[in-house]
Formats: sequence, C-alpha cells, structure tokens
Amino acid sequence: MSAAKPSGKKRRRKRRFVAGITGQIGAGKSTAAKAFAARGFKVIDADKTAHSLYGPGTALNRRLRKIYGSGYFLKDGSPDRKKLAERVFKNISEYRKFTSLVYGPLNRKLLSEIKKAGKFAAVDMAVLFESGFYKKVDAVIYVSADAGERHRRVVPVLGEKFVKRAEKFQSAFGNSKKIALSGYILYNDRGIKHLKSQALKIMKKTGV
Repeated sequence: MSAAKPSGKKRRRKRRFVAGITGQIGAGKSTAAKAFAARGFKVIDADKTAHSLYGPGTALNRRLRKIYGSGYFLKDGSPDRKKLAERVFKNISEYRKFTSLVYGPLNRKLLSEIKKAGKFAAVDMAVLFESGFYKKVDAVIYVSADAGERHRRVVPVLGEKFVKRAEKFQSAFGNSKKIALSGYILYNDRGIKHLKSQALKIMKKTGV
C-alpha cells in the first residue's frame, strides 16, 4: 500500500485514488468522510452498500433466509437488522459465519462502486481490515478516539450491550495491528473542526 507523493505543482492524476476510512465504533469515521466529501471525494458508505446487498429479492437475501430462517425477516422481505444483529453478535462463531457470507459480495460491490466514483473515492468502512478490503485502497486512514468519548456518542443510540459486543468481535483483528497497517491516524479528541483540519492535512500529503 502506498500513497501518492506530494508535489509543489498541481498535477493531473492518471489513475483513481481511493482512501479507506476506518476506526472503532463511535470514533468519528463518518465525520472524517464528510471532510473528504467536501474536497470532492465520492464517499462510499460500506454499511449502506451492505444493506443493499441483502435487500428483498437479492441472492444474499435468499441465502441468509435459508440459513437463519424467515423469523429473522420482516413482512416486506427485508432482514430484521436488529434481530439479526443480536444473533450475529451472540458469539464469535456466529459473527464469523455471517461475515463469511457477506464480505465477498460486499467487497465486489464496493469495487464496482469505486469504478463509477471518478478520480477520488473514500470508503467509510468499519470492517475495512476484517474484510480484507484495506488491501484494495491506496491509503488507510484510521480514526481514533478515547473509549469514553466513543461510548458517550453511540451507547445511547445502539445500547451498551451491542456496543461492547461489536467492539469485542471487531477487535479480533487487533487494534494495534490496524494502526500499524494504517498510513495515517486521525485523532478525534479535539472537536469536529480539528478533525477536519487533520483530514485536510492528510489530503495534502497524498497530493490530493
């Protein structure tokens, strides 16, 4: 993985530049992604992409229904995401079974969306490392924040039990390893303005 070298002159980039934005739950990935969007990046939300993959009538929807049963689906045919999440985060075995079904189709769909994105794209993806998609981007940007601050943001929305389980399974890859494999670290500990300022500096370093 390598980032484009900065230059004193404005250059025409001959190929597409893709940034992968990741970090622990509640760290501020989406806020960082907005900073990239403001600079002309096409931001791809991996969660929304994943949800589109197992909507009613899709191949993945049928496969999940066969494995988990109709009790995990709503009347319109879409997955009951809350109920399915409770099953998926029940234990590491269930989590791995689910992700083994989703990661392949998700990564292929993301690559397809990137091809339509123009010269600059940023993928907002909590499971960038777990899915192996970090190998497909030009620069990995890891958003970091204090655990207390992260929990303050997301626990009221998602619930403490869910957040702790999500952190446990997503940390199986190893947060220290994620940081080591990241080209840039964004520290979200001094407010949105400072976060956006750091994002801008990263874009300048990559020659964007």
